[in-house]
Amino acid sequence: MIRAVLLLACFPFAAGATDVYRCTGPDGVSYQDKPCADAKEQSVVHLVDAPPAAPAPPPTVDDDALPAATDAAPAPPLPAIPPPSFYLCIAHDGSRYVSDDGIGRRSLVPYAMLADSGKSLAQAYGPGGIGVSAPELQHPPTVPTHADPLGASYVWVVDACHHAEPAEACAYLRGELDTVTGKLRRAFSDTQAQLKQDQAQLRERLRGC
Repeated sequence: MIRAVLLLACFPFAAGATDVYRCTGPDGVSYQDKPCADAKEQSVVHLVDAPPAAPAPPPTVDDDALPAATDAAPAPPLPAIPPPSFYLCIAHDGSRYVSDDGIGRRSLVPYAMLADSGKSLAQAYGPGGIGVSAPELQHPPTVPTHADPLGASYVWVVDACHHAEPAEACAYLRGELDTVTGKLRRAFSDTQAQLKQDQAQLRERLRGC
């Protein structure tokens, strides 16, 4: 039986043949693709064609071997830093300072310094035009009874402020940074920490300039 199977496997059948003839004769068993001769005992074996072989999978490609992409989209630009925005206030002595909310500082000044009083400082303070120091603000100066006492009175005034345009704001910050940097060069160790902090804050605000 094993010999018959081997012979069947090695027999050169025609392409697409599905019937094989098993012939038994004096010489043994043989297989052929044609009917057996009359002198031989014949039987038919039906064969089923083998299914077509599956296609080979595509070769894998290492990612490192792929060429680098040259048409990658450019990175989005970084958002622009807005210019500094604050209010500049002018103190009664002419100095300027920054206010973030637009409200100036309040200070006590003699009423004679205001335009509405009509008096000079010498008239407000009496003969000699002697002024007063801060501790003496609790004791208003004495004026003659025939003079207007309002000229020697102290009133609260609020510094005028305006919103600084970007060019004005940047110019002010640069001037303040130069001033702080100059002080830092001459500062002693007890004031260097505060000056360095002021310098860092000014540089941060200048990033938008």
